[in-house]
Amino acid sequence: MDIKDIELPEIILPEDKEVAIFGTKELGIKYYEEIEEKYGSEKICFFIDSNNTEKSFCGKKVVKPVELAEDKNKNGRYYIIASASKILIMESVLLSYGISKECIIEPVKRCSVEFLRNSSKLIKKIAFYPVVKTEEQLRNLINKVLFYWTDINSTNIQVTIFSSYTYNYNRDCIFRIMDTQDCKNLDMYDAVLVWDKSVLYSKELAGIQDGVYCIDENIVEFQDTKMFAAINNKIIDEKQMDKYIQTSKSGWETIVQSTNKKETAYVFGTGPSMGEWVKKHSRGFFDNSFTIVCNAFHNNPDVMEIINPDLYVIYDPDFFAPKLSKSLDHIIHIIKNNKCILVIPLMYLRFVFHKYKLSRNKIIGLEYFSDEIIFPDKDKLEICRSENVVTTFSVPIASSLCNIINIVGCDGRDENFEWKHSEYILGDESRNCEIYEKNVNSEKKKRAYFEHCDYWEKIISFGESLGKKYYNLTPSYIPVLKSHTICEDVSL
Repeated sequence: MDIKDIELPEIILPEDKEVAIFGTKELGIKYYEEIEEKYGSEKICFFIDSNNTEKSFCGKKVVKPVELAEDKNKNGRYYIIASASKILIMESVLLSYGISKECIIEPVKRCSVEFLRNSSKLIKKIAFYPVVKTEEQLRNLINKVLFYWTDINSTNIQVTIFSSYTYNYNRDCIFRIMDTQDCKNLDMYDAVLVWDKSVLYSKELAGIQDGVYCIDENIVEFQDTKMFAAINNKIIDEKQMDKYIQTSKSGWETIVQSTNKKETAYVFGTGPSMGEWVKKHSRGFFDNSFTIVCNAFHNNPDVMEIINPDLYVIYDPDFFAPKLSKSLDHIIHIIKNNKCILVIPLMYLRFVFHKYKLSRNKIIGLEYFSDEIIFPDKDKLEICRSENVVTTFSVPIASSLCNIINIVGCDGRDENFEWKHSEYILGDESRNCEIYEKNVNSEKKKRAYFEHCDYWEKIISFGESLGKKYYNLTPSYIPVLKSHTICEDVSL
């Protein structure tokens, strides 16, 4: 089911005001079509998008949010937030430019990870909704709970699944499989997890203002992974959660000590140029430097042996989902048996820590919700989120710890916007991901790539303003890396 198939509440607009739609993806199109049919297209004055490089969408002008700041009529219209996962962020952007809260319309139910993260409610009673009608659906939900909530039996939480079907599962786990007739009084639960997005606006959920969260991965990619991880952090209180923050600080102190007197860091990406460059060197070459690898490096032991990395960073949510569980298992094995420390998003820290029983100084969780580019330090283990693991984790960490940052294997896309993994680290799971990547919509691919190149420019400029020096050691199509390249052959 596509997100456009969700039955949304009717939007009632006064006749005397135009509207602007914030968002140019599937929901933006849906709202445009609904408003056009009911009120006419002239009712919509423009679209708003922070990142879109196109000047028009659905025949309407596209403006950047910052342009609203000087708009004298900005509170003379309504603003529809067309998002299922970034409502809070988009609302805060509008408010920051002087838009009155009364002018903001949020048609989508507040069911995303961002609302769960900002909730202070402790979660102890959980229900899955709607009613499960097949053995496959039931088994899928139970397996997800067992995969993500590894310490479920020690947290004193109650998990209820409404089902017209039952089968024999692990009875040691705290589940209540209840008949369909018991699917009432949903407001008694701290969290109602909607596994089928088509019921988000059902009458059974209509009266629940807080605590309804969608885990249907068809609404946002890896929605279920993010939500299960976020709930994992809400079934314990803040005092208990602080222990995991201290775990991160312990891991950070360990890497600070290991980088003492090291001026140079090597940041490795997974582009095709990486493997050949690394294999020109022998083990021991990087011993006096700080080295960071990411994602699928675990697939090539020869490359890993030469680099002997200090940090292994993983950021993409697919690494924390069942489909890449074998990759995560292998990465954890490397972490446990080498000097390497694992760095992951803070929201997954508790999940990984319990699932793999890592020691306190072998894992770091970084918060990635800063609005501005920031390099982490012992007092603030925080970074700014981008769409790539190297720019989100590797470069900021290297820039915090060292003054010279050498970049290897960040090739970028060619003139056809194609991108490939290095063959040296292309395992079966990574190969499957690459096959998927090649089938991504070309316009989406181009837009994401331009944003990626722009972010590279910003983060290097920020680092240079602090006296850091950046050198790119392998060929790259990314403009700022190409201009910072020092290698014998800068062509691709």
